[in-house]
Amino acid sequence: MRICEADTEPSVPECCLTTTNSVALVVFMGDVSIRWAKLLRPGFRHCFMVVGRQDCWVIFDPMSNFTNLGSFSGPTIDDVAEWYRQLGFTVIKTPIRREGPPSAEWRPHTCVEAVKRVLGVRAPWVITPWQLYRYILGEERRNALTSTHKKE
Repeated sequence: MRICEADTEPSVPECCLTTTNSVALVVFMGDVSIRWAKLLRPGFRHCFMVVGRQDCWVIFDPMSNFTNLGSFSGPTIDDVAEWYRQLGFTVIKTPIRREGPPSAEWRPHTCVEAVKRVLGVRAPWVITPWQLYRYILGEERRNALTSTHKKE
C-alpha cells in the first residue's frame, strides 16, 4: 500500500475512514456509572461516535479507563442513527473536518476530547458532551446560512 507520493501532499490510504469526505455519527447518552458525571447535563454525560463508509462501520467509544472499539456491517448510516435514537440516545450526523492548525492543544483525555480529535474539531472551550452537541449544531446552522447566501 502506497501512502505518499513523491513531491505531493501525503495521500490518504484507501482504507482510511476519516477522510475529509467522511461522515460520522456522534452519539450522546446520559446513563453513566461514574459518579462525578452526574454533575453534567442529563442525556449528555458521555459521547461516542460511529465512523465508516458504505456498509462498514467502526464504533469508537472513549471511556475513562479504556477505549472500546467495535465494528459491524450492513445498515446505512441513517439506519444506524435511527437505531441509536430508538435506544434513547441523541445522535448527530456530522462531517469529518480537516481544517485548522496541524496540531491541537494539549487537553485531558475525555470522551469529548477524543471525539473532537477524530472529527477534526478545534474548539478548546468545548469540554462537555452538551457543549460538543451545541457546537456541532451551531456549525451546521452556520454552514446552512453560508450555503443559502451563496445561492442567492
